Amino acid sequence: MARKQKGLNKIAILIVLLVIVAAILIVVNIINSNKVNLVTINKEDVVYYVLRKEGKAGVLDKDGNVVIEPKYADVMIPNPTKDTFIVTDVFEAETKWYAVNKSGEKILTQYNNLQAIPINSFVSYVPYEKTTLIYKENGKLGLAGIDGNKITDAVYDEITGIDYKEGYLKAKKDNYYGVININGKTVINFEYDSITADGYYDKDSKNENAGFILRVRSDNGYRFGYADSNGNVVLKTTYNEVNRLTEIEGKDVYLQVTQNGKVGIMKNNNELLKIEFQDVEYDKGTKLFLVEQNKAYGIYNLNGDCKVPIDYNSISFAGDILVCYKGDVRKVFDTEGNEFESKYESYKKVNDEYGIVIDSEGRYNICNKSMKTTSSTGYVYIEYFTNNLFIATNDGKTGVVDATGNIKVPFEYGTIQKLNDANVLQGITIDGSRTDIIDANGNINKSLANANLVKTDKYIKVYNDTDVKYYSLDGKESAYKDLVTGNAVYAAKQNDKWGAVDSTGKTVIGYEYEMVTEITNGKYLGVKKNGKWGVVDSTGKEIISPKYELNSLNNAFLGQYYEIENGTSVPSFCGDSKQEY
Repeated sequence: MARKQKGLNKIAILIVLLVIVAAILIVVNIINSNKVNLVTINKEDVVYYVLRKEGKAGVLDKDGNVVIEPKYADVMIPNPTKDTFIVTDVFEAETKWYAVNKSGEKILTQYNNLQAIPINSFVSYVPYEKTTLIYKENGKLGLAGIDGNKITDAVYDEITGIDYKEGYLKAKKDNYYGVININGKTVINFEYDSITADGYYDKDSKNENAGFILRVRSDNGYRFGYADSNGNVVLKTTYNEVNRLTEIEGKDVYLQVTQNGKVGIMKNNNELLKIEFQDVEYDKGTKLFLVEQNKAYGIYNLNGDCKVPIDYNSISFAGDILVCYKGDVRKVFDTEGNEFESKYESYKKVNDEYGIVIDSEGRYNICNKSMKTTSSTGYVYIEYFTNNLFIATNDGKTGVVDATGNIKVPFEYGTIQKLNDANVLQGITIDGSRTDIIDANGNINKSLANANLVKTDKYIKVYNDTDVKYYSLDGKESAYKDLVTGNAVYAAKQNDKWGAVDSTGKTVIGYEYEMVTEITNGKYLGVKKNGKWGVVDSTGKEIISPKYELNSLNNAFLGQYYEIENGTSVPSFCGDSKQEY
């Protein structure tokens, strides 16, 4: 009997385990069903571009061939690797869009009034949802795939993209908003007056970990709640205000919430700081919260631990220190809440050896790790660069000094600023007449007068209306062909005239132009003569003689057409003689 009972117990345990595993799988499947596989398209993947000419729009391919003549009122290309173009013939009260292919044939004709879905260009090189379109039927909206498959029936009153949340769409049904994904799955139920993304974005996960701010209308005004990135409602709509602290990176979600005039902080779905403060302010530099309660101030960290008691009339974030006043009594704390003596109003550590301090008169100086100044000179402003070099400003002039105040770059610049993702500085002379490149050792590459600067992921380009110089990302002046290899030809200058040479230095385009651009899509170069631009190909053959009057000094060409900005990363091209866009 005992053995039989033990056998039954084992079976019962096994059944319980199977139920638990099944429950876990169900939860995982629900979560995964809300996620979407996003299509990533980069610059080098683009096959099709919008072409504009004489107020009409068409399509150009990557080789410069006109695929669709510019005859439409407008064209949208939701996925520029596919020949599905959304076009309209005329703008009117209710503009009708439809799809055509590269042969100009109407496609996806089973759907009425197809539209691409715009998204924020900050999170995607291509500013549209790339796999999904909206269609209209009997006054309602639905989703269709760009390949023609029906994703949802037309049951929605509105469908729009959500800023900072690619792959997810705000939809309206029965007078309420919800969220669906591009697969047609309902992610957030249709219960809300408004839904927005929380604005979170980081380089690694992009917008994957962004959640949603929910809003309903009540008898007492609007109330807010929050849903996580999977659409799970973690805060009910009972708050006067909900905002995500997007400066705090990572999977943990920190929300500042307001209820009945009091402020608190939620971490994920748990209360980190009670909703009992008059105000809570987050400081990104120190990763600390400044709280106000009954006109007194204190400090908490990201774990909810009190580091400075709520006992001060004022607290200032001052770099890596906290300056606190209670009446006339001044106290200074580090970011761990340890009190120490300091005469400075601010201190910011820049590396293991040095920091920057601000004295009581607002003057900046460099100090060692013991917070003793290393330079006798006080500055209006100091910013750390690299290799124990500092950008410093005095008397309206900016230069670079070392940690002891020795001048490494003369104070002859109006501005000196770091270039993002490059270990160099851009210096513009006081009169604005010259732009220089300064490397990590303080060496100056004197560049061009009245110049503009652009930085790519491979090089820095400084240019004006007659000349151009190239620099590596560490500030060394280089030939373009040494920075970007594999091109058929490269622009070259000789005796103040421009032409082009191949990789061996052989002249391909004669030195007869005022300027020659870099090559576009491996084939086309812009050439400037008598103030107008034309196009030649990589063999030197003239595609179109100089006729374009362009506003830009930094031009690119594809076939007979020149690039124009359209507010997104993917360029458009134009064939008008004068640049009007």
